[in-house]
Amino acid sequence: MCKLVQTNVYHYCCHKQKVDVPSTNPNCKTELVGYEYLMNEWCPRCRIRWLGIIVPFEYEELAGGVPCGGYRGKVKRRVILRPEDFRPLTKEQIWAGRDHYLRDEMGEFRKSQQIEMYNRSRDHEDAENVSNVDRTYFMEASNDEDKSYNRCPELFHPLESDEIPESEIECSYCKVPWIIEDGERPHLSHEAVLLPCGHIFGQECISGWMGHHQIPTCPACSRRYKIIHEITDEDWERWLPDGYAEQKMVDFALDSDIHRLKVSLIHSYHLKLLLVAILFAPPPFTSWVNLFMLTFGAALFWSSFIHLPTAAPNLSPRERIIQNRFVVCSAMGNTIELSIARFTGAGRYSLLAYPCLSWLALEFLRKVLPQMGWDFALDLFLPDSRLPSPFDRPYVVLGPEGDGIDEEAVEEELWEEELVDEGAEDEEPVERY
Repeated sequence: MCKLVQTNVYHYCCHKQKVDVPSTNPNCKTELVGYEYLMNEWCPRCRIRWLGIIVPFEYEELAGGVPCGGYRGKVKRRVILRPEDFRPLTKEQIWAGRDHYLRDEMGEFRKSQQIEMYNRSRDHEDAENVSNVDRTYFMEASNDEDKSYNRCPELFHPLESDEIPESEIECSYCKVPWIIEDGERPHLSHEAVLLPCGHIFGQECISGWMGHHQIPTCPACSRRYKIIHEITDEDWERWLPDGYAEQKMVDFALDSDIHRLKVSLIHSYHLKLLLVAILFAPPPFTSWVNLFMLTFGAALFWSSFIHLPTAAPNLSPRERIIQNRFVVCSAMGNTIELSIARFTGAGRYSLLAYPCLSWLALEFLRKVLPQMGWDFALDLFLPDSRLPSPFDRPYVVLGPEGDGIDEEAVEEELWEEELVDEGAEDEEPVERY
C-alpha cells in the first residue's frame, strides 16, 4: 500500500490519535493523508475507563493496509496518542476542541481535497481536449470587501473597451450601458467579461448570478457550466456528523431538561419490553427475564448507557439501538426460559442465567449475521438525514502520483458530485479516476 498517515479524533474524550501505516509496495512512493472524526467513540485509553493506564501512549499493531499495485495484506502500523492531551477539561473546553478540529483542521483538509479533485479533473480534461464550454471551472469564494474581484478569470474573461463589439450596447443582465462619456475619454461603466459561450456581461453581474444559483447557466443562452465553488469557513457546519449539533445543544441545556429527556427514553424502553413480555411470555408475564429487564435492566440502561441523549429521544440513533438490543435480549431470554421449562419440566432457574444467555446469543448473532449478509444494526427506521460529506473520502494524495494504486481495490469516492453543481446533470459527466 501507499504510505498513510491517518489522524483520528475521538468525539467523547476529544483525544487525537495518529496512525502511521508503512508501505507494503516498494515501488509506490505515494504519500496519503487521512482525517477522521469518530463520532460517539472513546479513544483506546478512555474506552476501558480506569484500566486505560494499561494502554501505552505509543504502540504497534498488526492491521490491514490499503491495497496498492497488487500488494495487499496486513502491516504493522504505529499508533500514537499525545500524553499532553490527557488532562482534565471542562465541558466548554471539550466542545471548543471539537469545533476547532472540525472547523479548522478538517476544514483545511477538506479544501485540499477539493483542490486535488479539481486538478485531477483539469488534467483529465486537458488530455481529452475538452472544449472551454464543457470543461470544469473553479470559482473562488466571494469577497465582501471587493465585489469587483474576478473570482474565476478562466470562465469570466476580462474585456477592454475596444474589445466589446459595437452591437453590444449594454449589459444583458443589468441593462447598464457599457460606455460612459465622462470628460475627454469614454470609459467602461463596469468591467465587462466574456463567457465561453460568447455572451458578454458585467463581471459583478455574472459572478453574482453564477455564485448564487444552484444551476450555473448563461442568462442569455441558458448554457450550463460545470463549476466547483470554493469551500468557505462557514461551510463546516454542513458536514457535521450525525447528532453532533443535537448533542451540543443538549449538553448545554438545563439539568431539568436532560432529566425530562432521560425519562422519555425510559418510558420508551419500558413500552418496548412490555410488548415483548406479552408476545413471548405466558400470563402473568412474570418470567425471570421480564423481571430482570424491567428492574435491573432499566437501572442499567439509565445509569450506564444513556449518554448525551439528543433533543429528539425517539429519533436518537444511539439510544434507539441500545433500546433495541435490550428488547431483542429480552425476547431471546424469554424464549430460552420457556423452552427449558417445557422440555425439562423443571421450575425457573437463576435470575441471571437467562438474561446472560440471551445477551451472549445476541452478541453472537451480531458477529455472525453480518458475515452472512444480514444487517443486524437493529435500527431499521432511522431516516438518513446526513448530507454527503467530503470527509467520506478519507485520503488525499500529497506525494507524486503513481500508477500502482489499485483502483478496483480502493472504493471509488463520489463526494465530488456534491462539490460540482447539479446543473451539469444533463451534460456529459466528468470522469473520475
